[in-house]
Amino acid sequence: MTRFFLTLFTLFVASLNTACQKEVSRPLIGVLIPLSGPAAPDGALAIQGYDFFLSELGEHAPCDFVLLDSKTDRAVSIQNFNELAGMGASIVVGPYYSEPAMAAGTAAASQRVPMLSPVATHMGVTRGNSFAFRACFVNEDQAKAMARFGVQELGRKRVTILCDLAESYSFDLAEIFEREVTSRGGILIDRHYFRTGQTDFARLIQEVKEGKPELVFVPAYADEVVKLLSQAYPAWGDIVVLGTDGWDTPDLTTSGKLDSSCKAYFSNHFSIGEEALSLDFVERFHQKYPSQDVGQLTALTYDAMRLAVEALLAAEDPSNPVSVRDALAGLRDIRGVTGVFDMNESGDPAKSLVIQRLDCSGELPRLVFERRE
Repeated sequence: MTRFFLTLFTLFVASLNTACQKEVSRPLIGVLIPLSGPAAPDGALAIQGYDFFLSELGEHAPCDFVLLDSKTDRAVSIQNFNELAGMGASIVVGPYYSEPAMAAGTAAASQRVPMLSPVATHMGVTRGNSFAFRACFVNEDQAKAMARFGVQELGRKRVTILCDLAESYSFDLAEIFEREVTSRGGILIDRHYFRTGQTDFARLIQEVKEGKPELVFVPAYADEVVKLLSQAYPAWGDIVVLGTDGWDTPDLTTSGKLDSSCKAYFSNHFSIGEEALSLDFVERFHQKYPSQDVGQLTALTYDAMRLAVEALLAAEDPSNPVSVRDALAGLRDIRGVTGVFDMNESGDPAKSLVIQRLDCSGELPRLVFERRE
């Protein structure tokens, strides 16, 4: 157990002993991770963060944990959230991604059990729901940051947006980005559409090229992004592509399919080696898992689990979900791997983001830290 958690555990036990003399049952943290279904590969990265957190917490953990499979499915997420609430969970970490999180958020409000999603960025996840929280930045933050970066810092004014018809995540980001771009003097040339699972982008690539944009915004998930970028260059020449946190996947840098002329940047939650805290985390992680990489899902899961335990430790009654909700909303200056967290009643933490460049000049692409918003 780290010194940090040892200190917190001592305080936790002391608070329980002074609160009452009767026997107190151990609080429960529920966890919803996509162990199967289309997002199972992402779930495997999340499991790394979950397992690593539990290993550092050690045998003196101040609570119990129950892990269920969300399958990245709305109905399953609601069903399993209700099951965890029925078990007496004081807080549920997950589900992942915006659609399942918005669905589970209705169950959180109904059950009056706080939900803490590690990676759901859609504005609707927490809007109007005092029991819905997240451990990541919101779509508004990253869309505005990428618009400012593209128009002001890269000096590119002619913009095209590519939107995934199957994802509210994509539409939400596209709308915010468009408003920010035009407010800063950019010109929206066109908006084109594709669908999750699409493999042939030849026609779309040609249509974009004919519009002669300087900048293309693609708020989408990694499977489609890798296929699009691998087909778009060198045809797109000097066009710069901007993306969002959904891009982050090992396939982006290990597929070997991207042309060296590809020019792309995207917003992200976590950059290895950016700060001493992340360096320390990566070093500890590699001591336990020497052959595994650390991605944003691993780091965000670790931070979300940390926040959930912090909320239990800060709550007047850690077995009461409402008390834990109040404690979570009051957490300040929590120094996590992906940034410093100031939680609040809105459910959206005040935290920063990074913008990374996809460097395709070598044999395989690599991510290069560019700047912090």
